[in-house]
Amino acid sequence: MDSVRYEDGRGFPILDDIQLTFTERKVYGIISTDEDDQTRLAQLLAGFFLPTAGEIHYGLETVKSYDQQVHHRPLFRKIGYVSKDGIGDFLYSTVYEELANPIHQYHYREQELEKRVLDALKMVALPSEYLYRDPFTLSRGEQKKLALAVALICNPAVLILEEPMLGLDRYEQNKLCVLLRKLKNRYHKTILIFSKQIDSVFSLLDEVVILHQHTVLLTGPKYQVFRDTRKLKKIGIPIPNLIAFSDMVLKKKHIKMGYRDQINDLIKDIYRYAEWGCGSHGNDQN
Repeated sequence: MDSVRYEDGRGFPILDDIQLTFTERKVYGIISTDEDDQTRLAQLLAGFFLPTAGEIHYGLETVKSYDQQVHHRPLFRKIGYVSKDGIGDFLYSTVYEELANPIHQYHYREQELEKRVLDALKMVALPSEYLYRDPFTLSRGEQKKLALAVALICNPAVLILEEPMLGLDRYEQNKLCVLLRKLKNRYHKTILIFSKQIDSVFSLLDEVVILHQHTVLLTGPKYQVFRDTRKLKKIGIPIPNLIAFSDMVLKKKHIKMGYRDQINDLIKDIYRYAEWGCGSHGNDQN
């Protein structure tokens, strides 16, 4: 994204001078102090709107403010998007129709329609018996899975998710994390997660983007971004519990444990410290 700006109908900026580069095969967490900014950036990247100014680059293709959006329809087939309230995007009375619609819309491998539909269900662990169920009769977790299957069915290179863990219990969150890791590592997807539920997605992230006052405040590897906890707390950005705990141990006990992605790894560090009586074994990423 190069100097991207987006204004509302009155000419007030919702996003201003957005400069961002997303690298292939990475998972990004985008967190904003303003939920509207967060949603608008997700939708802008997904192709629902054109920027008021600036350019958005997708590989060798560029989207500009004066472009006609229809010209980029083949491009946006390469982007899967799930809104915060994914179930609100359902248009049809059966799961099958929901999954078939993107195939028809983008003329994507229509001769393989049945296979694509079944593969998409399998990828998100929904049974094939659901094909002719009404999407609105599914549970909240199942609806989230269906919305993700719809986003994935055309095999997009980029996946954009708004608050993917919202409304899911811990078990379903863990299952979704496993699927997203698989999409990144096995299928080489680039994944953009727009969420303030940072603890539920923290282990997935490679890099973090912080939006504040309509523009990018910080961006970089997640441990680097969360290093300045005082600044982030001041503007209302939640600090991941694993980061906060390691910082507390350093401050109160003068034990430099380093940062961890998983609570189990942090617990192992604590046991090692207790056993060895030494405070410098942690993976030092401070």
